[in-house]
Amino acid sequence: MTRQANHTPKERLWTLDFVMALGVLHFMFAAFTAQFTVIPEYVVHLGGEEWHIGIVIGSLSIATMIARPFLGKWVASVGSRIAGIVGGIAFAASVLLYIPILSVWVLVPVRMLNGLAMTIGTIGTFTAVANLAPASRRGEGMAFQNIAVGAGSLWAPFLGFYLLDSVSFQAAFFALAAACVGAAVCGAGMTSGGGAPVAQESQEEDDLPLISRPALFPTFILFTHTITLAPLVAFLPTFSEQRDLGNPGLFWTTYSVVSIVVMLFSGPLADRLGRVPVIVPGLALAAAAMFALLAVESLPVLVAVAAAYGIGFALLNPALQAFMFDRVPARERTAAVATNAYAWEIGESGGALALGPIAGAWGVASTFVVVGAINAGGLVSFAANAVFGSNQVLRQESEESWS
Repeated sequence: MTRQANHTPKERLWTLDFVMALGVLHFMFAAFTAQFTVIPEYVVHLGGEEWHIGIVIGSLSIATMIARPFLGKWVASVGSRIAGIVGGIAFAASVLLYIPILSVWVLVPVRMLNGLAMTIGTIGTFTAVANLAPASRRGEGMAFQNIAVGAGSLWAPFLGFYLLDSVSFQAAFFALAAACVGAAVCGAGMTSGGGAPVAQESQEEDDLPLISRPALFPTFILFTHTITLAPLVAFLPTFSEQRDLGNPGLFWTTYSVVSIVVMLFSGPLADRLGRVPVIVPGLALAAAAMFALLAVESLPVLVAVAAAYGIGFALLNPALQAFMFDRVPARERTAAVATNAYAWEIGESGGALALGPIAGAWGVASTFVVVGAINAGGLVSFAANAVFGSNQVLRQESEESWS
């Protein structure tokens, strides 16, 4: 089996459809991450307590974990363009539903609607990017997909908090809804076929899988990394206070900026060198960053660890996504996207729940050791697969090999 030849018209990456797909992701994740600063304050505004915040924030994942495989199958049948439009409009409508709420508990079903709407839009658009990126530039396409997602978190949480603090909660929610409408507009900007699943014409809807089996191994590897986010999201502020490290937000700022910059190069590197030489050091750097947190005693060292962690993520995620789509038949891409998303929910959200008792028994720092060991286990598993696994799994294949 040979790789697809380079320097042909099919190898073009930057098309209008590709740009519009990135636009959907950018605006949708901007509206999503802005809620990190808006929703906790809104819970308090409605009279809620700290424990209510966790329930309201986590409720978004409840509906999505159950419905995602079925929504993925629906997206495969209607195409990515329709999914982007529907997801953006539904997300905007559900955000506006926050405004008339008078009770904390009513936030829970609205958050679930948020999650379902976002799931529709993101499954469709992630699939569109996979369809539109040529096989020889798939790593690059996945990198710019991640950059579009990450760029939203650079401005949206700040803007959301500024509006609620300086104007009103209503203004913040209208701004979030406007971002969602922007996602829908970008979805409409895709041509009718630009985001359509490859070979959908010959595939009966009933034959589309709910879970993509070829995506399970990449999803497991991703889970071993996403669980490292759990103690960072849940316990980094406490850890920073215990060691007098200053503002823990600098960790995330450094992480975001470094990862975005490095992804400009990591995706093309995965296309030139192959997926394995980029994924392995990404996993190694992330695991090393978790263990290094034990030795952090000053803010400059924390920033250095954040930079290493950002580099690890930037190497790992685009290459691992490309690795997954190399394995998955074209008709299963929506199922693969839906399957892969479980790594984020189980790793980040489920990990935070599981690590709570460990932090209570042995201290916050112990959680970094646990997730570092799990990440290292993912590194060993992936390296073993690279050495002993089938060459077909590790070889980047052309689109025609699945037809």
